[in-house]
Amino acid sequence: MDNKQSVLQEIATLIHVHKSMPSGIKVDRMISSDVANQYDSYREHIKVDKKIYSFDINKHMRSMYNTFFNAHVRPYVYPWSDGHNSKSVYYLLPNKHFETVQQSINDFQVQWDREVEWFMGQYETIVEESKSLLGKAYKESDYLEPWEIRNKFVFEVNIRPLPNNSGDIRVTASAKQKELIKKQLEGQYRHNEKVLLDDAKANLEESLTRVIDAMKNYKPKDKGGKFFKDAMFDKLREDNDRARVLNDDVYQSEELAESIQDIDALLAGINSVDSLRDKTELGESKRKKVLEEAESSKSSLNKNLLSNVFGNGGDK
Repeated sequence: MDNKQSVLQEIATLIHVHKSMPSGIKVDRMISSDVANQYDSYREHIKVDKKIYSFDINKHMRSMYNTFFNAHVRPYVYPWSDGHNSKSVYYLLPNKHFETVQQSINDFQVQWDREVEWFMGQYETIVEESKSLLGKAYKESDYLEPWEIRNKFVFEVNIRPLPNNSGDIRVTASAKQKELIKKQLEGQYRHNEKVLLDDAKANLEESLTRVIDAMKNYKPKDKGGKFFKDAMFDKLREDNDRARVLNDDVYQSEELAESIQDIDALLAGINSVDSLRDKTELGESKRKKVLEEAESSKSSLNKNLLSNVFGNGGDK
């Protein structure tokens, strides 16, 4: 396990991307109380929310962030558990992708700052517009000062190395405590190896299932035949490449490599996704071939990952 730990520390870094912004939603307790009285309800069961801005800045910034994260961060990171919670705020980022992700973060920081400056420049106008939109529900006390609103916009990235025995300040404790800490960290690495593998398997299985369903259900001669998008195969290729990085750098499993190669062959055999929508017998033949290969790849994936990568649960 010490070797496995050192491998992870050499090839990856932990990264956390944090964002926050004004909610734009305010609970009006007086109106909530009026509504409760009107409907003869308990006050604590009635809550009236007001959108206090004429422009939904929260929705806008979240959408912008999600687009950035899903396109420029998520494809390169993997789930990571810190040993205290089922999920961590950190992701595992392979160092080979660090500069790519860092440049995307830098570019997004510029975009983020630009949108914040736009909103702050329009803040007084937005508040004025809200008066007419809210009518009698408008309350001046609902609105913070500009500097307070600006402080609610946060975009920051935290990066830290993976934990290790020698770098843990607690190793100055007794020999028995050191051993407990070592086992805790070893268990954490072991757990995360399985989390990473489960994530890779789930993504591949989901993508293969989409392909299988599409090939089964696409009936070009029937009006009810379900159409499928090219992006379905792009997603399968992306998931396969992510699994390849993990296997090359962490697991080095011949069985997992075999599953990855099966999917490579499946994708390589598709010269054009449009050809799979062909209405002729040729198109039907191609869809049947892709279906068979996708089902075989899915079966191989489950067999290889469930029984061979970790053996009987012992350390590699």
